[in-house]
Amino acid sequence: MEKEERRESKGFIYAIGFVGGILGGLAAYISHFFNFIPFGPAVIWQFWPWYHTVHWLRGPWGHLGAILVIGVFSILPAWLYYLLLRNMETPWAGIWFGVALWMLIFLGFHPLIPGMKSVQQLGWQTNIVLVCIFILYGLFAGYSISYEVKQHEMDERSG
Repeated sequence: MEKEERRESKGFIYAIGFVGGILGGLAAYISHFFNFIPFGPAVIWQFWPWYHTVHWLRGPWGHLGAILVIGVFSILPAWLYYLLLRNMETPWAGIWFGVALWMLIFLGFHPLIPGMKSVQQLGWQTNIVLVCIFILYGLFAGYSISYEVKQHEMDERSG
């Protein structure tokens, strides 16, 4: 029974990762809409070969679908934060986690994304906006996960 309760109590990580990804995807879409960045969340569809033949993938529905996919993919970094940094009680852990995610995606995975320009080619404005979005994701996920872990510890001590 106790092991079941512990497994169920980690469901917050899925929720935090998903909501953080949705919020980050929405921030990217809004940034794209106002021309702060040259691409929106639908850029992830470029991985699939039918991206150029299916026109709705490049429109608002493609961005909406991509935001949902980003929400699902964002569960993995939330688990990573939980495993590595859950006991950090400083916002700097979330900030650096967000920067590390940005570096991993835009420096590490850049060659895997067809048609994506390098960090140097994207320009200062695009990079600053994207780093800020990733920092906000890191802060949201980090603070939320650390808070839930502390609450869970306090609940265990009191009851």
